[in-house]
Amino acid sequence: MHIAAAVGAAFLLTLRLLALSERLALRFNLVLAAAGAGALAGIGYTLLTGMQVPTVRSCIAAVLVLIGVALGREAISLRLIATGALLVLLLRPEALAGRAFS
Repeated sequence: MHIAAAVGAAFLLTLRLLALSERLALRFNLVLAAAGAGALAGIGYTLLTGMQVPTVRSCIAAVLVLIGVALGREAISLRLIATGALLVLLLRPEALAGRAFS
C-alpha cells in the first residue's frame, strides 16, 4: 500500500505541476513524464526501504501499471502480481521459502 501511495502521489503531483504550464501541456505528453516520475519514486522508495520481497513485488506491479498508463492501455489485472512474483523469483529464488512471498 505504501508503494501505491508513493507512486500515486508522485504521478499526480508531477502531472499537476507540469500542467500549470500551458506551453508544456500543449506540446508534450505530460502523462508520460508523470509516469516516469512515479516509477522513479516507486523505485526510490523500494531502495530506501531495503528491497524486501513484498516491496519489490509491489514496485514491479506499480511500474507495470505506469508503463500501461504511458502506453494508453488499461493495466490493472492479476497478471501484474504474477509478473512481479516471477521477477522476484528470478532474482531471489530463496524468497519462495520465506513468509513474505505468500
